[in-house]
Amino acid sequence: MTEYAQKPLTGRGVFLWLAGFFGVIFVVNIFFAYVALDTWSGLESKDAYSAGLGFNKTLDARQEQRSRGWIGAVRAVPNPDGSHELVAEFTNKEGEPLSNLAVVAEVVRPTHAGYDVSVEMPPIGNGAYKAVLQLPLDGIWDVHLNAENSGAEEFYGKSRIYIE
Repeated sequence: MTEYAQKPLTGRGVFLWLAGFFGVIFVVNIFFAYVALDTWSGLESKDAYSAGLGFNKTLDARQEQRSRGWIGAVRAVPNPDGSHELVAEFTNKEGEPLSNLAVVAEVVRPTHAGYDVSVEMPPIGNGAYKAVLQLPLDGIWDVHLNAENSGAEEFYGKSRIYIE
């Protein structure tokens, strides 16, 4: 067998190994920070300050909605042409369908900005409302339902759907 001569570990060698190790960690951290800041700004709302000031009004409206007992459900039904029917159904606390609502759905891609869609949903009867969507990406979408009747009673609901 061949024996290898082992060099003694000196202070210079230890310094170079430590400097190299922490240098690689530093470079990788800088790269990850750059990619993170470049791909998402971190802003959820364009006017977060004003939205924060109106938050108590939002809480009051949600409490009033709960006291009315309106229930809204949404689902996406695929069509053969690749589009999807977005169907929302509304009932009151007795389980009776709610008719004569003006319903708007905002379909939001939670991971990508710029793909959001807002559609009006006309009634199809028995408390159901429908819109046909052609969404550009498969995956998870958030649906924000806004409905109101002529008596100025409002409903807001948020659901998550999966599009294949």
